[in-house]
Amino acid sequence: MKITLLDIKTGKTIEVDDDICAFQWAENNWSDDCNRMGYFDDETQDDFLADCETQARKDNPEASENDIDHIMECTCWGANRFLVIAPETLKDETGSYNLREVNHLYDNELLDKHLFKVI
Repeated sequence: MKITLLDIKTGKTIEVDDDICAFQWAENNWSDDCNRMGYFDDETQDDFLADCETQARKDNPEASENDIDHIMECTCWGANRFLVIAPETLKDETGSYNLREVNHLYDNELLDKHLFKVI
């Protein structure tokens, strides 16, 4: 499936063409930042992980380095940065989803600011 991802922090976009189905993008493993970030360059991935580590340290001020390492390996970092911005509808044998549905885990204000100004 061909899609376009937007990194809302940097404004970078990337075209993805792989065998990930619509259901995966909308409701499963590719519906949040954890897997979407992997399509971006190393610099963007490193920046994303640094932001996550900063948040982990803020949320766990007493954590040891081993604890932080464990948190980084075992935490889903949610839906805050990497949006699917195209096509307007993802459709295949697994389902049909509009852009709001594909990005439903992301905050509505974030979608209104970044996604719907693109369309």
